[in-house]
Amino acid sequence: MRHLMNIGLALFISSSLYATNYTFTTVDDRNSGANFTGINDAGQIVGNNSLGGFIYSNGSFNYINAGGSFYAGGINNSGVVSGTLTVAAVDMGAIVDHGSVRTFSTPGWLRTLASQINDTGIVQGYYTTSGPVSHYLYTYDGSAVNTLVPPWATFPFPYGINNSGQMVGEYATAANTLVQFFYDGTSFHEINNPNCYITEITGMSNSGIVFSYYYGANGYSDF
Repeated sequence: MRHLMNIGLALFISSSLYATNYTFTTVDDRNSGANFTGINDAGQIVGNNSLGGFIYSNGSFNYINAGGSFYAGGINNSGVVSGTLTVAAVDMGAIVDHGSVRTFSTPGWLRTLASQINDTGIVQGYYTTSGPVSHYLYTYDGSAVNTLVPPWATFPFPYGINNSGQMVGEYATAANTLVQFFYDGTSFHEINNPNCYITEITGMSNSGIVFSYYYGANGYSDF
């Protein structure tokens, strides 16, 4: 499988999962320093720049007015955006559904940060205190925050969730070793290539295929 890492604002579209020819579309946002965080099947892209969180569609940046500082994390195939809304120095998870904003937070915790959202409306993210002291992974189903605790892990970060609720991400062990994980809806599984120095997961598909790259003796490769 060939995987292209984007540096800057290059978007690629492949007609086949295993294709070797790609079409590149350059998105010009040189004045605002954009980074992309998600894309749906319609080609709508969410990201953030110096002006705020946005949806990029049909050549235009459409900024998201959520009532505060909004960091866009993901977008599903219904055009619903997940992200983090900051108001009065408090971070809340936020779901923006075509202009309607719904927020959620974890009781007793200062920061609730949201990343990706799947087509069933499940949001993944993490919550923490004001500093990196305590850090927990969660899913939010629209009514409640469900805490997920990887075994022997600290500081988990979510990178993707599919429509089956399977998740991928990264966490640190007690020995400060970074471990990539796959969550099947019940259990956590470590994903590391034993023949390389670094393994880094970047996302997953609805069929459960995990996208990743690793760094070994011959440099960076993809799997």
